[in-house]
Amino acid sequence: MVTGTKEDFSDQQEEVKRLLEEFENINPGIAANIFKSVENVNLNTVIAYHTGMGLHSFLEDYE
Repeated sequence: MVTGTKEDFSDQQEEVKRLLEEFENINPGIAANIFKSVENVNLNTVIAYHTGMGLHSFLEDYE
């Protein structure tokens, strides 16, 4: 479980924004590539994910 204050979260958001800006200077379009990478994910290759019904792990189907 992740815990923290709103200030911690805000600081992390600012850091991610700063990093994305820095990466854009190095490789224009990288932010779009990063966000595009979360589309069409094969859930069979993901270790765990959340849905409205809770956390799901690959171990649920592992035999």
